[in-house]
Amino acid sequence: MEPRHVLPIAFLFLASACGGQTSSDADPSPALAPSPSPSEPASVPASTPAPVETIRGTHRHGPWTVTWTDQRVETSGPQGAGVVIVDDPSLRVLSAVGKWISYSTTTDGVTTWTATDVEDPGSRVDLRDVFSEADIFAALRSDMELRKALRGKTPGSLGPFLTALEGGCSMKLGEEMLTQFAFHGLRGDRVSVHVGVAHGCDIEKGAFTEFEFDFPIGELMPVLVPAAASGTLLEER
Repeated sequence: MEPRHVLPIAFLFLASACGGQTSSDADPSPALAPSPSPSEPASVPASTPAPVETIRGTHRHGPWTVTWTDQRVETSGPQGAGVVIVDDPSLRVLSAVGKWISYSTTTDGVTTWTATDVEDPGSRVDLRDVFSEADIFAALRSDMELRKALRGKTPGSLGPFLTALEGGCSMKLGEEMLTQFAFHGLRGDRVSVHVGVAHGCDIEKGAFTEFEFDFPIGELMPVLVPAAASGTLLEER
């Protein structure tokens, strides 16, 4: 029979008196967590002031005042202040004559000319709002490139003339071109007007053609002369 080793009672009593512990009788009081250091105040970035757009031009027509920057054309008048006509980073103001403002914008490589009325912001002005149909028909019919675009047809008035035009992929011709004009300059008793048209189909995307037509000044003299003097015609831009 294997001998049993029994510890003396005195030894056990001594171990207990010395405070011996096992994992099950650990001190139940929780350990104190280290004090957190005072949090640093969050840094607040300095606010950047909004960039101020530089006014590039001003035009007045009756009670209306038109101003433009590199990106925006605004008008103030009876309809209110700061009415935005166009807001586009590609903006280029072409001409400002009387109540008509013409500008150019480019999107995805496609340039578009637009003529609008400051009395009716956002509207599109047609050359027929400025000149007679007979004068427009005579001017367009005198252009060699447009005569080629008729493909042998001989329309007798403006409407059929515009419908008959075939610009192919390089030019988008037709009635819409009458809204894509700008006043270019004075030529004696006549005024030069430019019309800009974009491509006709995607194979020629990016193509742009500019036509020049002459019209009698007629009743436009009171608005054209000040525009020429203030440098708001296309030839001065």
